[in-house]
Amino acid sequence: MSRATSSASPARRPPRGLRAARIVLWALVAVAAVAVLAPIPLDAGNGGVVWHLLRVLRRAGLPGFVTYDVLEFIANVVLFVPVGALLALELPARRWGLAVAVAAAASVAIEAVQAIVLVARVSSIADVAANVVGALIGALIVRAVRRRGGLIRNPVRSTATSSSTGPG
Repeated sequence: MSRATSSASPARRPPRGLRAARIVLWALVAVAAVAVLAPIPLDAGNGGVVWHLLRVLRRAGLPGFVTYDVLEFIANVVLFVPVGALLALELPARRWGLAVAVAAAASVAIEAVQAIVLVARVSSIADVAANVVGALIGALIVRAVRRRGGLIRNPVRSTATSSSTGPG
């Protein structure tokens, strides 16, 4: 049996910019997953990605107080910005804090896998803290864009109010 659709409003597709943002964010999350779950760390030894970046930045004039540990922390923050943004996009606007909580739980799970399964990796509470900061930044960006009325719509509210406010 088919449902009568005359009284129900048809499902609206998200704006093209929002679809593109989701695709980009999913790709970034996939890259992050590979980076954090690879059996060998990306920054292994002095030939790793973070060490190479540090050497390049030092030649460009990076101050000496920015150490490997600082740069690694910043990299972990940046790594989780798209995670927080994507989770916030997928949840109703009022649940943006849940995006940060889910990202924090995921970060703890990742560090547990690194500690138990990926013996070449080093798990760290500092990584969890950096990941949570990154997820918070990502979720707050989505929240700010939603509040300003940008292309990111609340999926629950936009369909409920579309008949009274018109498109958008």
